[in-house]
Amino acid sequence: MKASPIRLLYIDDNLPARARVRTCLAGSGSAINLIEAEAAEGVALVQSEEPPDLVVTEIDLPAYPGLSILDALRSPSPDLPVIVLTGKGSEEIAVEALRRGAGDYLRKDDPGFERLPQAVMGALDLRAGNEARNPIPAEATPPDTREAAERVPGSQALSVTRAGKRFEKEHAEKAAIEAALRESEEALQALLNASQEATFLITPEGRVLWANETLARRLGRSVPDLLGNLIYDFLPPEVAARRRAIGEEVIRTGQPVHFEDHRNGSILLNTVYPVKDPAGVVRRLAVFSQEIT
Repeated sequence: MKASPIRLLYIDDNLPARARVRTCLAGSGSAINLIEAEAAEGVALVQSEEPPDLVVTEIDLPAYPGLSILDALRSPSPDLPVIVLTGKGSEEIAVEALRRGAGDYLRKDDPGFERLPQAVMGALDLRAGNEARNPIPAEATPPDTREAAERVPGSQALSVTRAGKRFEKEHAEKAAIEAALRESEEALQALLNASQEATFLITPEGRVLWANETLARRLGRSVPDLLGNLIYDFLPPEVAARRRAIGEEVIRTGQPVHFEDHRNGSILLNTVYPVKDPAGVVRRLAVFSQEIT
């Protein structure tokens, strides 16, 4: 059976950008049903009975200043993949958008538009992998089950009540897990900051998502200076070109690459690892760099 086209909603009031997105997606080779809308119309569509499979959106729109469009889109559907495609914002906003649930953050420039089809398929693959690992139980119910129990008789009411208790238990367990994860993340960050090995995580285009203090010191910057920026902007042009080519090789092959840098009389042993989603698509690059002289 032929697969249904992907329902992709693009929210933007910029007509030239809409035309560019149409061109990029038309040449992607994927069956995509592109729906274009302004912010209010797009949010209403997400809340409708036939929501899109994925949303690409501009930010700081007249009706939704700042990143509030992300909250409006993801509140009714937390699993909805959302990609930011913007000509606005800053490095800090890019990092905040990713923290608030955006699956990717692209700029309205040639590299951003070229990466859009790959970002769309990657976001959908990631969602499919998450759904496969965490199927929604058939008996799941909203937290307020008292009113529902009053509307059904006998054993059915008992079933609804039990479902409510099960929901509350699962909610408490989730909160405990999230607290444990936060503690683990803090411990991991402290551990990596103590290392003399420069460590950082970047998007396929090279935007820094996380970095330790060793890298920041080596580059003469602070960690906040690096976050959201292209790592290549902090490197000499010839080094940046080589690093970019190595990153592209890792993305293409899905295999780690080990190499040496010789700079200012020092030797750096480097490794770039692919970070893949459940479908095997490289979504991030993890880089480790150790100075040995």
